[in-house]
Amino acid sequence: MSRTRYAFGALAGLAAAVFVLEILVRFLVMGPGTLLTADADIGKVPVKGTHILRATEGYGHTRYAGDGEIATPFEGGDVVVVLGDSHTEAFNVDDAAKFVSVAETDLRRRGRTFDLRNLGFSGGTMADYVRLGPSIIARYHPAILVIQLSPADFGPETFDPGHVNHFIRAGDGSLRLMHLDAHVGKPSLGARVKHASALVTYIQVRYLKIAERTSHKSDANREGDAAPHEVISFDTVPAQLNLLRHAYPGLPVILLVLPFVPRIESGTIVAADPDYEKLLDIIRTALHDVPEWHVVDPLPQFRELEQRGKLPRGFVNTRPGSGHLNAAGHRIVGDLLAAAIDKARP
Repeated sequence: MSRTRYAFGALAGLAAAVFVLEILVRFLVMGPGTLLTADADIGKVPVKGTHILRATEGYGHTRYAGDGEIATPFEGGDVVVVLGDSHTEAFNVDDAAKFVSVAETDLRRRGRTFDLRNLGFSGGTMADYVRLGPSIIARYHPAILVIQLSPADFGPETFDPGHVNHFIRAGDGSLRLMHLDAHVGKPSLGARVKHASALVTYIQVRYLKIAERTSHKSDANREGDAAPHEVISFDTVPAQLNLLRHAYPGLPVILLVLPFVPRIESGTIVAADPDYEKLLDIIRTALHDVPEWHVVDPLPQFRELEQRGKLPRGFVNTRPGSGHLNAAGHRIVGDLLAAAIDKARP
């Protein structure tokens, strides 16, 4: 009988420990896994009503107001659709601190009634933004489109045949958009367990990180790092922009290009990025005769921030200057975006 009691006591203790860990992870580190729904253009997106907590880089709550659409503070008014990758999705800060929400709030303070719709999703590339054109126009009828870009968007990922949307080079040097249908069936048992348990979700994330390190994959080559060593296909930038223009005919577009400087390397501040400057020059040259398209470059304001002893990227739980935009970086980008929207639609 004593052995039976001991066994039950051990199981009860284990269950209590798991319960406590679940609570701690759920409220301090990471929320449960996300149930996904199918999107005809980009594959999988979180379902409406999803709430996400991430505290492995920064600390942020994200709520989805629609399938794949992140909540912003206001509704009503001229619609401005904002596309972008994980820097726009911005799990690292709360919804109100994301640059899309910052811009919407700034515009309301100026008496400008715009309804910004945050459609950022991790891993987004130029090929995705081209593919989304017809559906964005049909669904939202936007007054303005904003596309957040980084140099990596013009690199290998947008030509990766494993992505749902990708470009291929034709024999004459032109680019062609390819799309792979992504089927999303009913959630599996594993997905439902992850959806119910933050601890299981966190264990999987940590396992994947360990697997990456074991296979010698550098985090510097992944989106969101301070200095991803992407090889930019500079010769394809005009062709990519041309496809983007055809996807959104006659629509005012703001290209918001994010640099990965200033950053810290070996204890030294790096404030210059020749590849970023070159990319900006190519973009501005390609759009020189397109007055309804605008380019926003936050690098000067990022450098001013660094002169005040702060960096636009990095959190207290990550390496200084690395990763995604922090609240200060989002504030700068949001203010610049609000000014650009105000100017694009007087």
